[in-house]
Amino acid sequence: MVAANMDGSDKLPLLVLGKSKAPICFKNVKSLPVRYASIKRAWMTSSVFQEWVHKLDDTMATAAK
Repeated sequence: MVAANMDGSDKLPLLVLGKSKAPICFKNVKSLPVRYASIKRAWMTSSVFQEWVHKLDDTMATAAK
C-alpha cells in the first residue's frame, strides 16, 4: 500500500503484503525500509488496514508532542 499527502511532500513507508511470515528472500536482511505483513492469501484485510491505521495514528501522536 502506498500513502502520501496530496502534494507528495510527506510519504509514509510502504506496506507490503505477502504470504510467508519469513520469506526466504529476507533471510539475511536485518531491517526493511517498508512494513511487511504476512497474510494467508496476501490480500488486504480490514484487520491489517486497522493495524496500519493505528500505527500511523500512534506515529502522528508522538510527532505532535
